[in-house]
Amino acid sequence: KLFVDYGLIVNNPREYRDVLIFLLSSSVIYLVSHTIIKKANIKRRLKAFWILTSYYALVIIGGFMWLTFIAQHNPGNTMTMFMAGMFGVGVLWIFDFWGTFLISVLTFAIFSVSLNAFQTNKMVLWENYIVSFVVILLFFIISRILYSSHFRYFMQLRTTEDKSNEIQKINRTQTEILDMVAHDLRSPINSIAALVDLIRHPSSSEEEKREYYDMILSACKNSDIIIQDLIDTAKKRDNKALSVEGVSLNQFLSSIRDQWAYRIPANRQLVYKSPGSEIIAAINEQKMQRVIDNLINNAIKFTPPDGIIELGLQTEKNNIRISISDNGIGIPEDLHPYLFDRFSKAGRTGLDGEKSYGLGLSICQQIVEQHGGSISVNSKVAKGTTFNIDIPNKIRSE
Repeated sequence: KLFVDYGLIVNNPREYRDVLIFLLSSSVIYLVSHTIIKKANIKRRLKAFWILTSYYALVIIGGFMWLTFIAQHNPGNTMTMFMAGMFGVGVLWIFDFWGTFLISVLTFAIFSVSLNAFQTNKMVLWENYIVSFVVILLFFIISRILYSSHFRYFMQLRTTEDKSNEIQKINRTQTEILDMVAHDLRSPINSIAALVDLIRHPSSSEEEKREYYDMILSACKNSDIIIQDLIDTAKKRDNKALSVEGVSLNQFLSSIRDQWAYRIPANRQLVYKSPGSEIIAAINEQKMQRVIDNLINNAIKFTPPDGIIELGLQTEKNNIRISISDNGIGIPEDLHPYLFDRFSKAGRTGLDGEKSYGLGLSICQQIVEQHGGSISVNSKVAKGTTFNIDIPNKIRSE
């Protein structure tokens, strides 16, 4: 930006005034153009800024060159102003290689043509050619040195920023893992606590106690699997192939219903509607149970007393559908797009004050997709919610 006192222009010779007016008008054009370019898209903006900056650098050099040739009337001994202009641009402007090269070539060409118009002495003419070449060469060297210095500084900042982002990412991952531990381990631990209370109850028979012991062992195994999954996630080994086997979904869902029967609130009911024929699917039983447990737990949280949660199973074309339905409070439509986000803002406090971490449905979606399937939701406020898990029917029903 060029700040000029108008009185200085008026009181100086005409040649100085012409140069200053030229520089001032060029500065105004630069500022206006700079403001307009800011409104363009990023690709055009970068190209326009490069052109505009190169133009303004040539304007500054041309102005000082003008002082050399016209204002002082002695090109044989007035290279100081030209040098000042070149070195000023070299220090204040940061150009890449081709930008510096272009300005150097154009400056030498303009200087050579202009010098011929003011200098007829051949000896002095060649002296000025040599001096101008040296000045432009020094400008090129200074500009490249400053560019390299700024580039190294920029790369240091970039490296520092990348390391900072990496540290933040690690911190976020640790926080996510801790929240996943809190979320996923709550279900088996609650099961174990409920079963221990039943074992301690005087009315429990030995046969019931043995059944409870088996369920406790099963919950402990599920907890161990969850912990291993979290360790794999922390070590970024969670991309390994999912281990699946043929499982009777009828027995699988019936077993889940029996496990929940001991810990579901007494004022709510879990019902399993089994299809007429047996349906077998290739699944990872432990991981799929985590999905079903999460969805049942959510249904319980948002279903009022005397509500009913239904487990459903059916085949549809090439898919097998497992559904978890409730007649609870439903999910507002504006929250549907965020349901499966990790740390989703769709998380809500349960009817009995249960805390939500916004992780459950994200984990469910990840596991279902590992099975090559998909999960979807149908819900209306005050009418209930249904989650549908669709997995490929690679094994025929019997």
